[in-house]
Amino acid sequence: MGDSLISVVVPIYNVEPYLRRCVDSIIGQSYSNLEVILVDDGSPDQSGLICDEYAEKDARIKVIHKPNGGISAARNSGLDIATGEYIGFVDSDDWLPLEYFEILMKVAQNTGAEVVACKYMRVKDDDSVPRASRECKYDVIDDPFSRNVDGVVKRVVHSKLFSSKSVYDIRFTAGLTWGEDTDFCYKVFSRLLGEKNGTGHCAIVFIPQEMYYYYQRSSSITHALDTMKKVDIIYQLLSYVNIEENAFDTRKSYLSQACKQILSTRHEGKFSANKQFTEECKNLFKQSRNFQKKYKLIGKAEWFLLNLFYLQPWLYRLYRIIDDPTLLVWEKNQKSLKRGKCEQQNDDW
Repeated sequence: MGDSLISVVVPIYNVEPYLRRCVDSIIGQSYSNLEVILVDDGSPDQSGLICDEYAEKDARIKVIHKPNGGISAARNSGLDIATGEYIGFVDSDDWLPLEYFEILMKVAQNTGAEVVACKYMRVKDDDSVPRASRECKYDVIDDPFSRNVDGVVKRVVHSKLFSSKSVYDIRFTAGLTWGEDTDFCYKVFSRLLGEKNGTGHCAIVFIPQEMYYYYQRSSSITHALDTMKKVDIIYQLLSYVNIEENAFDTRKSYLSQACKQILSTRHEGKFSANKQFTEECKNLFKQSRNFQKKYKLIGKAEWFLLNLFYLQPWLYRLYRIIDDPTLLVWEKNQKSLKRGKCEQQNDDW
């Protein structure tokens, strides 16, 4: 195995109780040729001091202290100074098994992949975690936008290894309050699909093994029940549909994903009395309809379901329950959250 440098970007904000576990798991990796970039995003606790403490002990660690600007800006600051041939992202309350980067790098070099993704495990305080297996299988992803591809490939930047050339001028979109990971991944995948040009080069591979430990805090931003945040990423997806330089299949995938998000987001809105949310959903639907009329990007069946839900939501709900009875359990949980039985807090970015 070669010794390519991996730059590991860790955005940090108010995670003093978890930060040492995270950093220890990175600097203790069996693959040691790392550049660890800790970005202190104006943390009000002792996180910044902990970063400096680690930098004094390990020459591989670089620390950025910056005013609070959000997770996208923090990651971008790390990307701006990264010098590695590969880039990895680790959230500051998560941690890694010993062999994490060794395995991802081995797969990247054996396949020539520009992106290597793996599954992640949601972990709580009292959960035990398994060791990662060095002998792992992987799947070649020809179309990362396909509905048959595991959602983790599209949704998150952690649990991935990116080649630096696949992300060299791509940055996270500032201002997004939800979906910044999906937005970043879509931009990278669009580039890789555009560069493939029928050469058969394996651009993306997926390891269906849980090799990243995602710490599930009740205060995590992704757990907050705020459907308005999800509207941001739909607008972002629709903006890419209108970029005519993008390949047809790429634009088709963007519109398809936007439609799916509209369906799920508006369904969640059933439990919200937010009038602004209702109006936003109407605007999103109108935009999608206009794009479909102009470009004819998605099939008739998918388009029929979107129109059905917009015009006759009760009928669409019946179809969904017949197709997936677990939806009833999901609805019950959402109603419980709305009544405050599962109180959510948000002290993250």
